[in-house]
Amino acid sequence: MIYREEIIGDARLLLGDCMDILPTLGKVDAVITSPPYNFGGFHRTSLSRGLRNVRILAYESCSDDLSKDDYREFVREVLTACFDISREGASCWWNYKGTYKDMVYSPPHWVVEVSPYSLRQDIIWHYPSGPDVGLDKFMPRVEHVFWFAKGKPYMNPEMARLGNVWSITQHNGLSGHPAAFPVELPIRCIMASTKRGEAILDPFMGSGTTGVAAIQLGRKFIGIEREPKYFDIACRRIEEATKQGQLFEPAPAKQEQTKFF
Repeated sequence: MIYREEIIGDARLLLGDCMDILPTLGKVDAVITSPPYNFGGFHRTSLSRGLRNVRILAYESCSDDLSKDDYREFVREVLTACFDISREGASCWWNYKGTYKDMVYSPPHWVVEVSPYSLRQDIIWHYPSGPDVGLDKFMPRVEHVFWFAKGKPYMNPEMARLGNVWSITQHNGLSGHPAAFPVELPIRCIMASTKRGEAILDPFMGSGTTGVAAIQLGRKFIGIEREPKYFDIACRRIEEATKQGQLFEPAPAKQEQTKFF
């Protein structure tokens, strides 16, 4: 069920559950998204503020604490629904990271096993800063962006020199969402795998970062979000991006060598 629909320029924004809405959509040229991580909220430890085990709930409409099997089945269903409406040659960029539970780390690569897409590449997103999440292990500084494809995807050859490690600083909270990824991330995905005028889908739109990037680069956008407060933020941000107009596609940034010391 679609509870609300907003058309803003070349963007179509839908308030509702993605599993209800995805089967009703037409074909798309790329999917770029970051799903709920199933962490049951965000748990942070901060040295600077002296806080311990602070829980930040991102969504009021879902607890984000499914069992492992139920969550994996949910991800499989969403990926399958996206696959079904992806045109041949479409890309799907799926941002995810590993989890810690009971002092044991589980890597995120199980997503590849449940995906109907073929895995084109595993992009490492390295961020030099971020929230402290625990003092009993080395602080995580990477997430994964799985580049999936349906058939043979389009690849902008000018993007190839970026390499498969992307150093992009996090900007959590700046868009009104505590787990939003930086706009530079979807910009790279869009520039690498789509052309102007093509349609980008984000089934977990959040505060609309993928939509902002799509509009800035002259693509069409379809965004689905179930939380009304983030839907409203996304509408405002995408309306602002639409008013600013399309940008010329920037030249791909040169890949910086990661410095460990």
